[in-house]
Amino acid sequence: MKIQYFGHSCFLIETSKFSICLDPFSNIGLKEPNVSADYYFCSHNHYDHNNYNIVKGAKALDNKVNFTLVDTFHDKNNGSLRGNNSILVLLEELKVVHLGDLGEDLQDKDKLNLISNADILLCPIGGNYTINYAEAISLINKIKPKIVIPMHYSVLGSTVDIDTVDNFLNNANLSISRYKSKIDITSKDLQQKETKIYLLEVEN
Repeated sequence: MKIQYFGHSCFLIETSKFSICLDPFSNIGLKEPNVSADYYFCSHNHYDHNNYNIVKGAKALDNKVNFTLVDTFHDKNNGSLRGNNSILVLLEELKVVHLGDLGEDLQDKDKLNLISNADILLCPIGGNYTINYAEAISLINKIKPKIVIPMHYSVLGSTVDIDTVDNFLNNANLSISRYKSKIDITSKDLQQKETKIYLLEVEN
């Protein structure tokens, strides 16, 4: 499985059968992704996550793909501030969980079970509009993914008022591997017992 990071919460995932672009953005100071895919998925209907029209050749995720959606809130007030958020649990080749703009302190056991033991967790850590780095670390310790890729944090050029990745990296107490914007993850990368952080550069 290949994963490419475009910044914010936007990724391109390529399996042997299809490709999907997650949460394409607009108007956040970063260059809009130049991307083609078979499918797109938007965790919620905000401009920095729903710019699906830029994804060339893509259609909305359908039942030809094995996935589950987990309904959550974008804030800690049952959605009254920022609405709802859908977590994508992709079950193709590897279990990939994209948390979108998760803003609540997720406690529901059934929902936690659905996102637990992921091979790859794509996790917001920037706070303000989502869970912050400390809440992300707590959730990671609870659901125990093999690999966590942080997302939704401030990078050079971004105009979104969120934290950088530094607090997360400095406090997670997990091993960190740094990569270019695109990586290829296979089952050989998932043999370890402890969670690892994969930090991806932003695709220019």
